[in-house]
Amino acid sequence: MKQTIKYFISIVWLLLITNGFALSQNTPPSVTITDPLNGSTVDGGQVTLSYHVSASAPKSVKISVNGKTVQLLTDAKLGANTATVDIPDKNCAITIVAQNEFGASAPATVNLVRSENIFKPTLYVLAIGVSAYNSADLRLQFPAKDASDFTQAMLRQAGLLYERVELKVLTDRSATEVNIRDGLNWLQTQTTNRDVAMLFIAGHGINSPTDEFYFMPVNADIERINATCVSYKEIKNTISNVPGKLLVFLDACHSGNVLGDLTKRSVSINEAVNEIASAGNSPVVYTSSTGAQYSLESPDWNNGVFTKALVEGLNGAADLSDTKTITIKSLDYYIANRVKELTKGRQAPTTIIPGSVSDFPVAVVTETTVTIKVETKTHYVPSAELEKKPKTSEMVLGITTGISAFGDVSFADIKGGGYASIIGADAIWFLNRYVGAGLKMNMQMGKLEFGEATCDDRVTFLGPALYLRLTNKKRLAFTAGAGAGALNWNWRLSTWNSDTADHSAVIVGGFFTAGVNFMATQHIGFGFNVQTMTGKISVDEYTRNPAGIGGTVGVNFRF
Repeated sequence: MKQTIKYFISIVWLLLITNGFALSQNTPPSVTITDPLNGSTVDGGQVTLSYHVSASAPKSVKISVNGKTVQLLTDAKLGANTATVDIPDKNCAITIVAQNEFGASAPATVNLVRSENIFKPTLYVLAIGVSAYNSADLRLQFPAKDASDFTQAMLRQAGLLYERVELKVLTDRSATEVNIRDGLNWLQTQTTNRDVAMLFIAGHGINSPTDEFYFMPVNADIERINATCVSYKEIKNTISNVPGKLLVFLDACHSGNVLGDLTKRSVSINEAVNEIASAGNSPVVYTSSTGAQYSLESPDWNNGVFTKALVEGLNGAADLSDTKTITIKSLDYYIANRVKELTKGRQAPTTIIPGSVSDFPVAVVTETTVTIKVETKTHYVPSAELEKKPKTSEMVLGITTGISAFGDVSFADIKGGGYASIIGADAIWFLNRYVGAGLKMNMQMGKLEFGEATCDDRVTFLGPALYLRLTNKKRLAFTAGAGAGALNWNWRLSTWNSDTADHSAVIVGGFFTAGVNFMATQHIGFGFNVQTMTGKISVDEYTRNPAGIGGTVGVNFRF
């Protein structure tokens, strides 16, 4: 009996196994999506699906996105599978259906949420830097290089934080007021509300007689500020119409020597910064210095100190929390402290971040962009400065020496002539770059021949003079002067009737001079001048008309 029961159980078990196997082979497959989970947020144009097939082997797997078939796979198998699927720039539903000769599986669906920050903005950069001004007295060292270095730092962000980086760089000869206005218009028209715009300005700033702040293009004329410079009100108007996020970097308070030797004082930019910061679209404004401070530059830094700190920060030094991200606030913190460190407190940058603007990234850090901060030996080289009302007056002292050919019109009806050496000095106060008044001192010593007689002459001139000067950008000065003064003539007849007595007379004489002078440095130069001098002397029955023409070379000192 036991054997019979055991045999019966074995038969039933075998039938169950056989029927079950046949049932599993004659059913459609089943499919589930294991990754990503339903409701997941994704970024990027593709997503990798992980799915599992069970019940029976599939002959095909169909994948649909938002109801549209995008893939039909024939190599799927029982168990785990993967597939990479393109997805649109919006939320989407991905559905998988597995099928074999016995039918199709129930659809497996996962809903995906497109990440809001998947869109990478375009960065538009307008960088303006003027070093080689047309006027030699306005020249700076590094603003053009500053603009170039800034744009290179931002160009490295293409494909990282920004989809692409569009640049317009205006340096030196290209930075005219016309091109700058065109560049501002380009920044305004190209930027959309999903993009980021940056405006970088480095060079001279100047206040007009009405205290309006202007940026000085390469062809700036300080005597025609309104016509040749770009008002910060114009810049504000452009900024107000730039959609999207906007950062402004201002380094327009350079200090130093402009148009001669001025009292060292820079232009206050506070009002201009406040104007720009009040623009309707809430720009973030970084400035190189506070109020009327100088903006310093040095060959040791190879930049203006503000730009050096800015570029270091963008290249990774401002990643203060080691998040591989540079934000507007971390950049502000780094620039302020780095500039203070390099200048030993002589320059203090400022940043205005409107209260309505939350902290946001401006750059990301990769291993190739990290900058190692090193100590530098600093030498302060103020670049140039302007006063609120620029002065152009200066003192020029010239010391000359040379030779002169001179003659005498009449002495007892005997004409004479000879040569003389010249020493002299000119003290000129130029009221502006073109007109000056001064005092001329000149002495000529030589011999005149009168037939058989020889006369030892010494003619001394002292008198006021009026000078005209034309200059060009290479520090050349073309001068012309004329004047009248006291002419003291001393003579001794060496051989003539044995007359060896000294004779002298003081009369009014005149002179004319013209020359070319070159200032080798700001204060020292040299030049060549041609001069004439004449006068009329009557002594007893004799009349003398000494006249000379000569050339001199000399050294000029400008104060």
